[in-house]
Amino acid sequence: ILRAHRRLPIDQRSLGDTYFKAEFRRHKDSTNPVHIMGFLAEWKRYLDMLEAQTDKDGFRGKPLDRTQFDKMTPDQVAQLYEVMKTTHQLWHPPLDSKGSSS
Repeated sequence: ILRAHRRLPIDQRSLGDTYFKAEFRRHKDSTNPVHIMGFLAEWKRYLDMLEAQTDKDGFRGKPLDRTQFDKMTPDQVAQLYEVMKTTHQLWHPPLDSKGSSS
């Protein structure tokens, strides 16, 4: 996953690497085989998706599928909204009173 993140823009790579490492640290002491298999399966699915959306020119991405969105809990939707706001601020910094990015 860290190798696949190398193809992302630097801001996305930094965010992805940090999140990935934190998730593995948080779950490193898990002993429940069902939990471990589910955890690894989801990360494998993420890696497959990342590789499918990356080519020689970098990461292309794709819109969130409506059925996936409809299955989300209110907490997940709130988290997604926070991620959207944060990434939007990274790519589109707010304009100052003179109309330029700060």
